[in-house]
Amino acid sequence: IDLDLTLKKVTNDERSHSDTDNLWQKTLLCHQQYQMNRKQMVEYKCSVDWVEGQNVLKLQEIDQAKNER
Repeated sequence: IDLDLTLKKVTNDERSHSDTDNLWQKTLLCHQQYQMNRKQMVEYKCSVDWVEGQNVLKLQEIDQAKNER
C-alpha cells in the first residue's frame, strides 16, 4: 500500500457563495497542507471529485522515500 486516501466531505455547513468558491477553498487548504509537509518528504496530490452527490476532496499522501526505491 503506497497510497493513503483521505476523504473530506464538503457539508452544507461549509457552503460558500457558490460551489466553485467552496471547491477552490478546499483545494487551497490541500495545497497549504502540502507546503507544511514538504519538509517531511510527503507529497500531497489534490483533486476534487463528485462522490454520491457531494463534493469530496481527495487528499493522497505519497511517501517519496518508497517511490525512490
